[in-house]
Order: sequence, then C-alpha cells, then structure tokens
Amino acid sequence: MAQQQGTSSGQPIAVLNSDILPRLPSQSPMLFAAKKQKNLSFETIAKALGREEVAVAALFYGQAKASEEDVQNLSKVLDIPVEELQKTEMTGWPDRGRQMEMPPKEPLVYRLFEIIQNYGYAYKAVMNEKFGDGIMSAITFSTKVEREDDDKGTWCVITLRGKWSVNQNLQYGLCRNILTSFAGCRSRASSLSVREQCTESVFMLWTPRSAAHRDGRGRCTSSSTSLHIEGQVEIRTFALPKFNVSAASA
Repeated sequence: MAQQQGTSSGQPIAVLNSDILPRLPSQSPMLFAAKKQKNLSFETIAKALGREEVAVAALFYGQAKASEEDVQNLSKVLDIPVEELQKTEMTGWPDRGRQMEMPPKEPLVYRLFEIIQNYGYAYKAVMNEKFGDGIMSAITFSTKVEREDDDKGTWCVITLRGKWSVNQNLQYGLCRNILTSFAGCRSRASSLSVREQCTESVFMLWTPRSAAHRDGRGRCTSSSTSLHIEGQVEIRTFALPKFNVSAASA
C-alpha cells in the first residue's frame, strides 16, 4: 500500500538539521534521509508503526528505544533493510539529552523552555493542589501535538500525560546523599538488590555503565514506593532507616 506523501497540513515535512548531526546517534541520518527521499511525515510513519507522532520523532532523534516491532515496521515504511537498522544503536539504551544545549538556542525549542521558566511554579502549585505532594513521571509518560483552527486563528495544542507518583517518608537531601554514595561504587562479582522506600523527590542514580546496560537499569527515581536496582556493584556500608539492602554472590 502506497504511503501518503507530504503532510496533511500542506506544510513541508521535517528534515534533519546538519548542525546537530554530531550530537545524534548513527540511525538518525539514515532514518531522516529515507524520510526525506520518500517525502513522509511523522504522522504517516506513526500510523504505520501504531505509535504517537512525537514518540516516532523521538526514535529518529535517538531519544527513545526502538522495539523489534518498530525496527520491522520502519524497515517496511522506509525501505531500509532490517540488518542495516539493527547495526545502529536504535534498539540499545538511549543516551538522552545530549542533542540539546541548555538553554536552547533554536527559537521554537527555546519557547517551550520559556514556558516552563514562566509557568513552572504555577504548574507545580496547581498540581500540588490537585494531587498532593509528588511528581509527574516523564518515564511513564505520553505526549502528543495537535492542531486546532477557529475564527481567532491556528492553535498548537501540546498534551503531556504522566503518571502521578506520591512522595513519602524521608527527605530528598538524605536520599540524594545516600544514593550519591551508590553512584560511586565500583564493580565486582556480586548481584545487588536495593529496595528503596524513600519517595520524597526525583533524582538520578547511575550504576557503573556496563552494569546499567547489562541489567536494563540505569536510572533511579524516588517516585516508586518499591524500587529495585539490579547491577554488579560493590556497596559501601552505612546505617539508614527504612533502607533495606541485600547482596548475594554471583
């Protein structure tokens, strides 16, 4: 079945800006070149993949992990051999956030950044009133962009939908200091399980990179009441209420 050419809006399709190419993974130029050659929009590709447009665009920019089904479908819609796609990093763990300078320089992207600058605390206040103390996940998350037209003009509607997680128990500063200790641990032949009941705020924890990639875990947030980190790390001993650590030899 032939794919729809161009966009439904009549605007040109999005193509890759070569200025950011050095900051993108190897699949990006390949995917964008095929998209441009076939004159396909993200809307059309998203329909073929059964995914949202923004999620598909994130695949192209290397900000999301492609499933095997995604690879098969992209191969069909873009006429790229599956073997060529599998040689890239697109089914590996994404190295997110490196494509963008902060604050952003590109005007449209900067405007999104500016929205958070202007309304960030207003969002927080209203969210707290509606949901209590917690966070909106950017992991269990979906987003979409829609167009609306009325007698006053054309409107861009961006929806952000994230699971709400309630904060509990220990203070963020204590959690941050303790988990920073874990980030500095060194590898050894053991299997570590950490059950973390501290859910006061959000923070990042990176286990040694090889362990993070091997076990499929590289990020820790305190938004879950029961969180497990699997990795091969050596752990430093300390006392902590409501923090249960267990290790078993490999």
